[in-house]
Amino acid sequence: MAYHMLRLLHENNPLAAMHKDWKGWQIGRDGNLYAPGGRYCFSASNLEAWWIESQAARAAKEETEKLRAALAAAEQENTELRALFVNQGVVDEIVDMKERLTFLVARLNTAKIIPLPTDRQEKATGT
Repeated sequence: MAYHMLRLLHENNPLAAMHKDWKGWQIGRDGNLYAPGGRYCFSASNLEAWWIESQAARAAKEETEKLRAALAAAEQENTELRALFVNQGVVDEIVDMKERLTFLVARLNTAKIIPLPTDRQEKATGT
């Protein structure tokens, strides 16, 4: 009878009794956790290393998301600065055009113009 009790305890899966998701998982005599069907197993150190790696991966993912957001902001700023640079080129060209127009108007203003009376002015003055 004791043999049958030990056999039941050995064959019974205590992990499945804890939660249905652990059905088929077993802890072997070597202390490893075996997946259903024995496809793969984990030692305690494997699980600890996996947890540490998963935390490092999560931290790296968060850092990547922060860096992508910072890069997007920098790209937006760069685009705006490039637009300002292009606009400044247009402004410089307009200023240059203004200077050329000022020069041309100044040249025209050097000519002496003699005002000639118009017909209206002659009739108004009576001369």
